[in-house]
Amino acid sequence: MAHANDSKIDTIIGAASQVHGNIKVEGSVLVAGRVDGDVTSDDFVRVVESSTITGNLIAKSAIIAGRVEGNVRCETKVQLGKKASLLGDLKASRLVIEEGAVFTGKSEMPVAEKVEEVPVDESTEVSKQQTRISGT
Repeated sequence: MAHANDSKIDTIIGAASQVHGNIKVEGSVLVAGRVDGDVTSDDFVRVVESSTITGNLIAKSAIIAGRVEGNVRCETKVQLGKKASLLGDLKASRLVIEEGAVFTGKSEMPVAEKVEEVPVDESTEVSKQQTRISGT
């Protein structure tokens, strides 16, 4: 699946890289190596097949093809590729799990409630109140 911003990767954790500690990035992140810590982005995170994150992943959206051992929380969408492995809880508005992916945990997909405002006809409300008062 292509993301609208896939061509603009702001931070890359290379395949030979090992990061020990939390990462917080403004923009998108491509993880091709190993991260022992949380990964936080205000955009999207892509975790490639050969990579591992041992920590939480927090982003606007995520495409996971590698391994994540921690909780995932995204505002919009999470996609687990066919070779993905997620060991942790997941919270996102939309979730796509391809056949072959491994997901051990619970998922929560909150739906933003749409509350429709009902127009109030004030003259009707006043009339009802007057009727009640005159009826007593």
